[in-house]
Amino acid sequence: MFSQTSEYALRAVVWLAEHRNEGPVGNKRIASDTQVPASYLSKILHDLASAGFLSSRRGVGGGFQLIISPDELTMLDVVNAVDPLKRITFCAHVSKSSEPMCPMHQRLNQAIGLVQQTLGDATIAEVMQSPESVDGESGSQPVRVDRAPTQTAHAENPQSGSVVHIPTPTMVDDSAVHRQETTPLPSVLAASGAR
Repeated sequence: MFSQTSEYALRAVVWLAEHRNEGPVGNKRIASDTQVPASYLSKILHDLASAGFLSSRRGVGGGFQLIISPDELTMLDVVNAVDPLKRITFCAHVSKSSEPMCPMHQRLNQAIGLVQQTLGDATIAEVMQSPESVDGESGSQPVRVDRAPTQTAHAENPQSGSVVHIPTPTMVDDSAVHRQETTPLPSVLAASGAR
């Protein structure tokens, strides 16, 4: 759903936000630190400067600098500056233009709208790395996403012992699902004689 251009732009803007007190920074350093090809990043940075998010200065001491507060700049702003998310406006499955889109395209369009809303609600400041996350500790806060009713399955990560909550659609009739005890794959292979 997201283009590589959008991903690269978000990486660069978050990086520039984290280094905003350093003054203008050259394209090569940003490219190296964000692992984005320098020639490709140059175009993206110029698009972001044209959108008014970055300043651009040539020559010695030049480079790019974020000029919008990370608290005001949203992820959607950045994505729309380089490769806007497009809503679905045409459905080939519907014969008359007065009819709504087919159910598939309605759902896809709705999903794009939810992505736009989520990105529009997330500021760059919220997605910047905190000092804790750089040191290996999680500095992120849980994000609440409103969605259609779901049930939650729980699974334990055997390495960390943490419990993972996996949303499952409520359309599944739990009584119709037959649960079986599972056997670890190595035991199954050993029992079958496979190597």
